[in-house]
Amino acid sequence: METRRGKLALGLGALGIMLVLAWNAFTGGEDTGDLMGPREAAVSAEPDRPDRVQATRHREAGAEEMPAQVEHEEESSEDIVPTEQVWEPLYDRRLKAGEASIQARLVDAEGRRLDRRSIGRRPGLRLWRRLGPFGLEIREIRWDLEGSLGLLGRHGLEPGLFRVELDGGGYGYTRASFNVSSDEKLQDEVKFPGRWRVVGLRFIDQDGQPLPYLAGVPRFEARTGTTLPDRSATPKDVLQEPPAMATFETRFGTGGFSSFLPHRRRRSQQKYATLNGVYYVAVISGVTGFIKIPRQAHLYRTKDFFRSRFEGKEWDDRVVRVERRDGYETGMDRRTLANEDDPGGVKAADERLREAPPTKPAAPQRAKNPFEIPSGGTGSWTRFIVDFGNRPTLELVGTRCRKGASPQQAPLTLIRRQGALQWTSIRREETPYLRITDGLLYRTPWKKLDHAPDGLRIITPPPPGRRVTVEVKAPPTLTGLGRIMTIHLDQGEAFAPRRHVAVAPSPDGLYRLDSGLSPEQRQALDEAHTGRLVLGFGSDLASAREHRVTVPLSKAAVERLLAGQLEIDLEKMPTSVQRITFRCVGVLSEGLPWVEASVVPYDDEASARAMREILWRRRVLGQPAPTIAGLDEPPEEEAENSPDPERLARIRTGVRRLLDGLNADDLRRKSGRDLADAFPDPRQLRRFLENGSWYDAWNRLRTDDRGFVLAKAPYLAPGRHYVLYLWSKSRDALKPDRRLVFQAHPGFTDLGVISLPSY
Repeated sequence: METRRGKLALGLGALGIMLVLAWNAFTGGEDTGDLMGPREAAVSAEPDRPDRVQATRHREAGAEEMPAQVEHEEESSEDIVPTEQVWEPLYDRRLKAGEASIQARLVDAEGRRLDRRSIGRRPGLRLWRRLGPFGLEIREIRWDLEGSLGLLGRHGLEPGLFRVELDGGGYGYTRASFNVSSDEKLQDEVKFPGRWRVVGLRFIDQDGQPLPYLAGVPRFEARTGTTLPDRSATPKDVLQEPPAMATFETRFGTGGFSSFLPHRRRRSQQKYATLNGVYYVAVISGVTGFIKIPRQAHLYRTKDFFRSRFEGKEWDDRVVRVERRDGYETGMDRRTLANEDDPGGVKAADERLREAPPTKPAAPQRAKNPFEIPSGGTGSWTRFIVDFGNRPTLELVGTRCRKGASPQQAPLTLIRRQGALQWTSIRREETPYLRITDGLLYRTPWKKLDHAPDGLRIITPPPPGRRVTVEVKAPPTLTGLGRIMTIHLDQGEAFAPRRHVAVAPSPDGLYRLDSGLSPEQRQALDEAHTGRLVLGFGSDLASAREHRVTVPLSKAAVERLLAGQLEIDLEKMPTSVQRITFRCVGVLSEGLPWVEASVVPYDDEASARAMREILWRRRVLGQPAPTIAGLDEPPEEEAENSPDPERLARIRTGVRRLLDGLNADDLRRKSGRDLADAFPDPRQLRRFLENGSWYDAWNRLRTDDRGFVLAKAPYLAPGRHYVLYLWSKSRDALKPDRRLVFQAHPGFTDLGVISLPSY
């Protein structure tokens, strides 16, 4: 018995040591110890309240116990001053998005320039940014006409490793890896496995005699392109949706490209002379291809095709057996010789081996006469022409509407230019609407026009209004994100973002622009005494649409705008437009995508960390994570998922109202025994029911492909302190990579650069 007790004691002691080690690894280990800061008391003991004393007396007297009501604790008006260090934003060169680029010369196996005709019209090309085990596809990439790899579109490249996969049609498939540093302009060379060579086909008949003529030229056909594999691999999400939200993800598949070698149509009633029975064909070796041999059954019979990689010396003089028919000589005598100056196809094959010259740029097309009526007669079209004279910054925007449609819903028409003239043609069965804009502030309302009887209408643009100068000062992180800025005046109507004009920052970091206001815009501003400017920040127009900031204009700001001079400091915006911005970078100063973050009020963090410790203990003990069961869902219209933080805040208010209607007993009963036992404190239980975890699931953030965050943050109160938890390399919700305490500021809370572990 004593031996058993001793073994049991040793076992319990070993288990205790394991739990202590696991607990230390969680709270003080190298994974999270430095980032999580010192441990704090989970929840302070609460003094007895009169209602609790009264409830105790009822129990002692045997009376029925009244369930206590658990109310949501509203944030106090006084901010808790942290005893630890508050985050001081870092604004350094890492705020600037990477501008590295790759320029690779694409060559065949012998280092010669590729022949465009051998690639196909749509060559396959995919580029991935490698981040540890993950891959992010870069879509702004193309092949230029000279066969080089070039980048187009939004931005350059972040420092790090990139892999490119190319399908060169007849030249085969290849891949290459590039390692670029920050702002590096890398030039390299990528080789395909295929190369041009000449093979000789010796046609011998059944008597061993060379065949003097062929009914058709042997043709080489290269492989066709295949679908390039998708190397994208994104990490699993760390933070979950709030319990009342549903998330749906839509994926778009990508297709492959095919390429081919075009060949001339076989001409009948012609013959092709061989060179003592040999005909030479240029092929791409190193890649599987085909040589197809035309045949005429009444003249001779032979093998239809060869499928090979065409490597080795045997293809210098490959024997092709031919069964010549009795009517061969008579049939050939009736045909016309097509290659009198090139018997055996020697010249044609040698010409194919020469290095392809660079593709010449297309010749500029002759400008059309804007006063020329479109084809179809004056009864079908009307051409509208605007002469902008000395105002080249303005441009015409046209649309065509069918009966019952509005110009905001109709597609824009193609506008042509020739000097100061701009014009468009619209069919008579469509209603034309035109407006004029400078792509910045100036914009006339849509104007309905009538068709001209003779098919030509000249439009006089409105007189120019007073010029308006706008100067925008953006927070440092926003300036790093925005290589360009777009701007337009929102007066309650849709506007085509593709007509925006990009404004680059000046050396002092300010965005300055000169624009104007149409008479209609001035009248609307003067009557309303308010308005909104919509600013977009990004590396190009496409990304600027993804990062927009709406600036409400006060009466004083409207007066300054009408006077011709408006200065905007986004760091001093009204508190009603709270936003948060920062950039997450790795060890190479590369912007980190997929970083997830959660913002927790500082005065609520003690409870959050206590819940986190409870969840960790359950994991160490092998207990399953608690789940929510039995909680009534909010109304259906409130449960819709939306990325808009303002809408999330409204939904959260509805969830809190639902929970506020439950007392402590109702919470425990609806939560289930396992969840109620995991969080005996009613406030922790209520918090878990609201968030579904220990962090704040409603205040979640996620970086874009360049590591930037620019998001509305209606939950931030200026002057108060918050805790930001971040996950990059760690994909464990209980082990964030970093924790920092920050103070919210009016308007923009700019946290600058935040360093995190790379993937």
